[in-house]
Amino acid sequence: MNKLMRKSPIIVAVVLMLVQISGLAMYANSAAGMSDGRQWAFAVALEVGVFGAAYFIRYKGAIRWAALSVLIMFLSVSATLNTFKSLRDLPANHDEIALVSALIFGIVPSLFATVLGVLQAYVEGLPPIKDTHAGDTPLMQVYAIAVKALRLIDARMDSANVASSAHNANQAHDDMKKCPQCNAWVHNVGSHVRWKHGKAVTK
Repeated sequence: MNKLMRKSPIIVAVVLMLVQISGLAMYANSAAGMSDGRQWAFAVALEVGVFGAAYFIRYKGAIRWAALSVLIMFLSVSATLNTFKSLRDLPANHDEIALVSALIFGIVPSLFATVLGVLQAYVEGLPPIKDTHAGDTPLMQVYAIAVKALRLIDARMDSANVASSAHNANQAHDDMKKCPQCNAWVHNVGSHVRWKHGKAVTK
């Protein structure tokens, strides 16, 4: 699960880029007359460039400034073309809500891809997480969890038994009385004196 979550930014970014690439390719074909696969190459290069440039921003020095410059250019073109496409697809009698939605659909996916690229870069810079059951099958992982749970329950039951035994021992000690003749602690002083000291007296 940890490995999957560390790759989640790029997974989400790929989904967003696929949506953007499809729309950009169709818009490039209808608005700019690109065909023979050029519209798809242009759309892929533009969207991947946005994510890739955002990814390299975490590095310092000249790499960061170069990545930032590329990101600004690619992001501006991507957001502008996607916004134009969204506005062109609006119906003639659209309302203000449709206009705002078109602007959001045109700009936000490119911004999301940028943020996800930066996030993916920082996630990959984190120290690795040890997975003690990385090579186990799902069944073995469930078995290991069940064993840990049973051990925990057993340990708690042992603690409860020890506490109960100690309580019973203390209660039993409180019920005992001291023999006036031999100073022994007994539960029934009368029986103790009669059966022990009574025989001793008769001898």
